[in-house]
Formats: sequence, structure tokens, C-alpha cells
Amino acid sequence: MVKRGADARRVVVLGFDGADPGLLARFRGEGVLPNLDALARDGGFLPLATANPAQSPVAWATLGTGVNPGRHGVFDFLHRDPEEYRLYLSITRPKGRGLAGTPIFQPPLAAAPFWERAAAAGVPAQVLRWPLTFPAAGKAAVLAGLGTPDIQGGLGRYTLYTSGEAPTGTERRGETIVLGPAAGGRHATEIRGPRTSAEGFARLPLAITPRPGAVALECPGAALILEEGAFSPRLSFTFSVGLFKKVKATAQFFLVRAADPLLLYLSPLGIDPADPVFPISSPAEYAPELAAALGTFHTLGMTEDINALKDGVLSPAAFLASCEEAMAENERLLDRALAAQDRGLVCAVFFTPDRIQHFFWAGLDADHPFNRKAAGGGLLDRTREFHALGARPIREIYLRLDRLTGKVRSALGPRDVLLIVSDHGFTTRRRDFHVNRFLVREGAMALGEEVGREGFASVRWDATAAYACGFSGIYINTAGREKHGTVTSDRAAAAAAELVAKLKALEDPATGLAPVRNAWLRHEIYKGPRVVDAPDIVLGLEPGYEVSSETALGGCPRELFADNDRPWSGTHLCDPAAVPGVLLANRRIASAAPSVRDLAPTVLAALDLPVPEELEGGSVL
Repeated sequence: MVKRGADARRVVVLGFDGADPGLLARFRGEGVLPNLDALARDGGFLPLATANPAQSPVAWATLGTGVNPGRHGVFDFLHRDPEEYRLYLSITRPKGRGLAGTPIFQPPLAAAPFWERAAAAGVPAQVLRWPLTFPAAGKAAVLAGLGTPDIQGGLGRYTLYTSGEAPTGTERRGETIVLGPAAGGRHATEIRGPRTSAEGFARLPLAITPRPGAVALECPGAALILEEGAFSPRLSFTFSVGLFKKVKATAQFFLVRAADPLLLYLSPLGIDPADPVFPISSPAEYAPELAAALGTFHTLGMTEDINALKDGVLSPAAFLASCEEAMAENERLLDRALAAQDRGLVCAVFFTPDRIQHFFWAGLDADHPFNRKAAGGGLLDRTREFHALGARPIREIYLRLDRLTGKVRSALGPRDVLLIVSDHGFTTRRRDFHVNRFLVREGAMALGEEVGREGFASVRWDATAAYACGFSGIYINTAGREKHGTVTSDRAAAAAAELVAKLKALEDPATGLAPVRNAWLRHEIYKGPRVVDAPDIVLGLEPGYEVSSETALGGCPRELFADNDRPWSGTHLCDPAAVPGVLLANRRIASAAPSVRDLAPTVLAALDLPVPEELEGGSVL
């Protein structure tokens, strides 16, 4: 082991998900980020090389562990089971159900994070909302982040109550409940809670009474008047899921429309931090202690409801209000941690910058297809509202991060070390690349119908040599590994290399650009025992392109490329060299080219702890 000295009393790590070095430099130049600018001048500011691929789970896993995906085992948002061609999330991993029927989860990381190394050495450590920390376990005080499920064990589905017909599209990402005729002026409906069987849910009664510009809501434990365009307070619900067993949840209502047809939104049902049904914190009493001190708060890993905004159920203004609420909640959690702990390690991750840049990037890109899209006129069409806002929300979230930075700096002592990191930067997303259509065109995939349904439902495996899923990966259909493999193991590497050559030669006829800037064979970029789980080919696309969501889910649309004319206009799912993250510190940065692998050894060295030899980076201070 290598040991490095340090004089730090406390190390504070702030994670700003998606903070982009180009935008940070631009806004610094405009003089609107005084606190981040002072930090950069006093210590340092550099782009931070991200993981490959440049996806949040992969990068945060690397930031936390200091090793590459071949060792920590996270390669994409979506992984696949080769024995069944089944897709599963890398960030939330169920492994069956307990005696009461509730899901049991397994840890997503195969390597130890730096905070557990610190805690094992006796250093006090609090870690707030770091991704891939669910289920929470270990010696550090951890409140889990990205990957924390809702009370059903999923990533969270909103509910839309309506007195009219179900709006088109909402059934995919949410659940729409069409209200029956009002009896005595009231609609009687229900709140659907956790599953009690394969078909059934625990339920609570809900009464909705329309009023001019508002609704009256009544459910067990709550009765309130909610005005149009307003969120309710965060409410607590208790569901009975069996003999003597209760599950507690929290959620918020938002009245989208009071006039007929009424539209009422209910957020995904999050785990109640005061009485969690799943292990969202370590030790188990940590989350209840936070709730007792600060009041209830969001626990869902995807706190901001991007699905409701994609569907138009939430307006951009409502979504931004929810983002500010999430930022303020996380800031209160951080304030408490800093006040309670004057030595050791404090970490907190803020996800809102990523969400806002995904949705409002078209405001920075005059040539983005969404800017040419006309409003459709439907009840949930938010096109005009997005166009009116432009890129202002992006500028405002950087100003918000600056104020947070100033507040944290004022709480530091002279011997404290402050590190600010992001997992990746951002760029525009103008075109979607349907990778499975490319494989069909090249004769590497066969379909039983013209358009391939998601989940590989249309794939003829006996005539398929390769398939794509997730946002960066292609797998060779290898005999002895995949259930219906057709490519012998001695031929698999050559088959992958042939596809790489064809991918790099591909041209988009609509733009004249090569959409694939880089494509790597897995052994070229990964090392370690988990390499066997990696895609055979990892794609690094030209900025402006993204692997389509249909591809990610195992689908195959008819066309090879498509314009992205949706508000989800920003991306980081491209060549990692094009979207580095940021590193800022209040000490001089000694490295000219820091990487996400350097954070773990930097923190350990700053705490005057041994840096294990298996860590792949080094201290940058």
C-alpha cells in the first residue's frame, strides 16, 4: 500500500451530476458564478475525463471505487442476462422476494467505495445520495441515491387521474385512472400502493371533489384543497399488505387542470424515510433520524419526475419547481451533515443539473430539430412552454450551484478540503441511431417481422449473430454464453472486429456525418474479473447522436436514423472524450489530466489513509 500525507481535518465532496466544463467556463467568463470562480482561482478547475461509456451509473461507480468497469461491474444503465436475453437495470437489482412478498435487492457494485474504506479505518463518513448505494449497507452513514426504488421496487411511475379520456402516450411511462361519473359532486377512486400479489395492489380510497379552479382531496390521513397549478405538501400514506404488515409511503399531488376534463397528478410513491420498507440507509436508523430532524423528504433515486415531463403531464414550470424542491431538500441534508461532523468525510450528490440540461439543451443549439417543432395543440402539449423558456433553466441551475458552493465554502475550516466533481458533461442530441436496424442491414440480426418489438420480441435468434441493447453496447450472440448462440467462441472476437470496422465506416446520409466516432472491443478498454459481463463492443458516438431508446430496450424501428424533435434534447451518451466532467478543488490540482478514477485515491490520501494498490488512479492534489 502507498501512503500519502495530508493535513486535512475534513474532506467534503460535492457531486454535481452533469456539470459541464464548457458551460461552467462560459458562465464564469460572464461573471455570474462568483463562488465557483473564487474556488477555481484559489485551488483549481479542470475538465475531468469521464468513464467509458459516459453514462451516469458507470461514471459514479468509477468515481466511488477508483477502478474501471471491469472491476466494479457496471457497464450501462441496462445490462442483459445472456441465458434469457432479459434486460435488467444496473442501478436497482432485485434478487427475488422475501417471505412477506417484498422484493430483496443485491448491491450493484463489485468493488469497495472510498467511503467504506474510510469508515473501516475509523474515519467518520456521511454519504448523501451517491448513486448505486442501494441497498445501503456498511460502516459509513449512507442515504442511498440513484437506484433507490419506489415502494413497489421499481424506478417510479406517476399516476394521472382524469375525468376525460386517457391522454395518448401517458400509459407507457405512467398509469392513467379514468374517473367514473361523480356521485354527489365527488369522484370516488383509489391510490394504488405496493403489490400484494402478481395481479393485486394494496389500495387506499381517494375522493376528488372538483371546485372552481381547485379540487378537494380526501384520503386516509389527509384532507386538503389543491388549487390549479400547485403541488400539495408531501403526504404520508400507510398501506396494509398482509396480516399485521404495513408499508408507508410519501407522495405529492399536483393539479394540472381543474376544468373538465380534470387532470390530477400523483407522484410516484416513495419510500417513507421515517419508516422505510427497504434499506435506504445505513445504519437503518440513519434515514429515520434525518426525517425526525428535517421532516419528510424524497427518497426515490430518480427524484425529479422526468417521465411526467416527457408526457406533458407536468409543465416545464411545474417540473422546475419540483427540481428546486429537490435541490433545497438535498441542501438541508448537506447542511445538517456539515454542522454535525467537523472531521472525516462528507459527500453529497445533486442530480438536478443533469435533468435540466437533458430537457432544455435545445435552447443552446439553434439547429436542434425541436426548435423547428410546432405546437400540436393538445391538452398536454408543452412545446410552446419549452420554446418560451429556451436555455434559461440551464443558466439558472448553474447559478444555483454557485450559491450552494458559496454556502459550503463558508462552512469550511482552514484545514478542510473541498472537492467538486461531475460524472460527465453535456452536448446536443439531434439524431437517434437505431443500432439494431444497422445490424439487420448488415445481416447480423434477423427479425420475424419488419419492425422489431422491444425486449427482442421479434428477433430470430437462430439467424442472429449480434444484438444491441443499453445505450452503448453490442453483444455477439456467442454459442455457450447466450441461450441461442450462433457464433462459436473462437469466431466471436473476429465477428466483433468486423462489426467495428463497418460501424466506423457508416455514414448518415441526411447529415454526411459518421455517427460512430469510436467503437472499442471490450478487452481494449476494460480489465478485471467482471469483463466477462461487458458488451463485446462499446460505442462512442459523434456528438449530436445518441443510441435510441428503442435500441436500448431491444427494439428495432424501420429506419436507421431519426431526428430527435423532442424536448429531451441534451445528451452525454457519446464519445467520452467529448463530454468530460468537472473537477474543482480548494487546493492546487497537481494533475494536468485528472480522471474519474482519481477521486477515490485523492479522498483517501487527503484523509491521510492508505491508498490500496488496486486503485487505478492517483491523488490529484
